[in-house]
Amino acid sequence: MMWARIDAGVCAEFVTDDPTGLYHPSILWVRVPDALSAWATHDYVCVDGAVQPPTLDYLLAQLRAAVVARRKTERDRGVLIGGQRWRSDKASYDDVASNLTLASQVELAGGSFETVWKTADGFARVGKAALATALLAIGVFVQACFAREEELSAAIDAAETVDDALTAYAVGIDLGWPGG
Repeated sequence: MMWARIDAGVCAEFVTDDPTGLYHPSILWVRVPDALSAWATHDYVCVDGAVQPPTLDYLLAQLRAAVVARRKTERDRGVLIGGQRWRSDKASYDDVASNLTLASQVELAGGSFETVWKTADGFARVGKAALATALLAIGVFVQACFAREEELSAAIDAAETVDDALTAYAVGIDLGWPGG
């Protein structure tokens, strides 16, 4: 549970212990609804004795930001390719792409290409074909993460009330991510 100290209609302070009887009676404390406790900031307001976001758009922006953060977490957890988990963050994707370009240049020069690649599960010897397979798999995975972010954001943006927005987030945030 969380309470907010209200000053000039705005949440000025938050506590998790019930402040009833601990402060001068002129200090107004209002219980934050459980559904909002993870989202309440000093921008939240108290209207008719209830803590709420300053606007629905403010809450929607908070929820969309949380979805973006979740997409980044999902993207970065890696992709299983040939029994090994390849890193799928932006830098790792770029490393695979650079090495695939290098492999192509080596082959154009008449050589053969093989390198040692460190996956999340250990080392693997890979050539151009394995790098191309990994690049495609990582790219498809990352795009699927963006597609899931778009779906969740659309569901959140369709909300017409605070409760609808919180429900859209809570119902969808743990579901539908690729490879999950």
